[in-house]
Amino acid sequence: MRRLVVTALLWALISFLGGLLLILALPRAMGGQSMAVLSGSMAPAVETGDEVIVMPEPVEQLEPGQIAVFDDPDSGRLLNHRVQSIVEGADGVHVVTLGDANTAPERWSVPAGQEVGKVVARVPKIGFVLGRLNTRIALLFAVVLPALVLAAWLLTSIWKAPEGPVGTEPGP
Repeated sequence: MRRLVVTALLWALISFLGGLLLILALPRAMGGQSMAVLSGSMAPAVETGDEVIVMPEPVEQLEPGQIAVFDDPDSGRLLNHRVQSIVEGADGVHVVTLGDANTAPERWSVPAGQEVGKVVARVPKIGFVLGRLNTRIALLFAVVLPALVLAAWLLTSIWKAPEGPVGTEPGP
């Protein structure tokens, strides 16, 4: 029974870590990225600690109602806010966004043809975990150490001495 519980726990841990790695790696493989949400400006649609999957989108293809990710012109931080309106002008594309929980909209401009990010998915509260895993030591403990433990467990179960007296074969 103990062996069954240990096996189930190891597979649960591997599945959880594999899922976290997929959340990080799959968007990058498709040309996007994932990012942890650090503020509540988009609550309740996107909460603090959520992980959002962001894909590049030409600014001209954004539509009102979509959640865009862009560099805040004032602070340089990445923001994710809902698009309110888009106006194409001679000097570029002017976008007005507003966080769902904010009262004042942001106005920012992007040169025509430039890509911004569009939020395509949200994974609730995983950003808290992934934010902690964003260091080499944390990744070592979260990925390498469990892999080594699993490998050691598998090797000991393979090389374990057979049960019963030595030199006898089990009967039918």
